[in-house]
Amino acid sequence: MFPTKWSRRDRPAVSSRDLPHPACEEIRLEAVLHALSDPMRLRIVRELAADGDELSCSRFDLPVTKSTTTHHFRVLREAGVLRQVYRARPR
Repeated sequence: MFPTKWSRRDRPAVSSRDLPHPACEEIRLEAVLHALSDPMRLRIVRELAADGDELSCSRFDLPVTKSTTTHHFRVLREAGVLRQVYRARPR
């Protein structure tokens, strides 16, 4: 469930393109349980676990709006359940 690489997790976001992640010692069980209590977020985690590789947010076919999907990923990231990296689309 938790990422194995902790590089950059202890640093705050440097720019608007860097996504903030909690340091290992900042991860709280309550936040993780809250993040996993939502069916959509649990679905995201299950799909990530089943795939075993990095997936882009657009690969998830969730029955919610894009803004709600973004919210779910933010809750999971801020709880320390997953790690997100911003990658711009090639032009």
